[in-house]
Amino acid sequence: MNNSIENNNFTGGAIQLFVNQGPNWIHNNMFTNQSGLNLSQTSFVNITYNNFTPSSASPSVILDGASNGTIANNFFYEGRIVLLTTTGGTISANNTLINNTMNTSGPANAKILFSNTASAQNNISYQNSEGRIDWEIELASTVNEKAALGFDNENPVIENNLGSFTPSQATGLLNRTAVITLNSLGYDFIGFPALYRNGEICSGAICTPSSFDGSTFIFSVNQFSNFTT
Repeated sequence: MNNSIENNNFTGGAIQLFVNQGPNWIHNNMFTNQSGLNLSQTSFVNITYNNFTPSSASPSVILDGASNGTIANNFFYEGRIVLLTTTGGTISANNTLINNTMNTSGPANAKILFSNTASAQNNISYQNSEGRIDWEIELASTVNEKAALGFDNENPVIENNLGSFTPSQATGLLNRTAVITLNSLGYDFIGFPALYRNGEICSGAICTPSSFDGSTFIFSVNQFSNFTT
């Protein structure tokens, strides 16, 4: 079933979609006063350009056994939480979170939380014309394996020759590896550029170059900080 929910102002309660195969569009809505989204056993739901400003620290978006969804370019105010879970053996998998802004000045900790009881992969990406930062969160079939990413300090920053993020919390697989892509570098030599972390050469224990074509440099890191070439 196809549903489109656009340009509304919700002031209480949650929108709930159950056992829905989509595609569905939830676009350009305002959610206030403990309102939000609860998606259970759904697929192909596109949640874009919404503003979540609930009055408590309850989750703004719950994906409960939801798959193949896109959560992009939303604003989460005062540390609202994006929470992905599973239910009844249905796995939350292949969901992609792109360029969501998590307010870092509110009283609650802004976090993206992943919790699965079966093997599943989901993705977080921050990207623009200068490059991108990507996480592939592949939780194993360990009961209650979790990963968390906190946004108390800043949202990821991608500028010319800079990939930066200093999260307040990075646990589970989010504390292991992110892939950073820097575009338009314009170096005229063969081999990898020198890679710097906080102004000093990044050690091989933290930074691993992957590819470089003279313009685009792709590398992985297992700690978060400021990375330049």
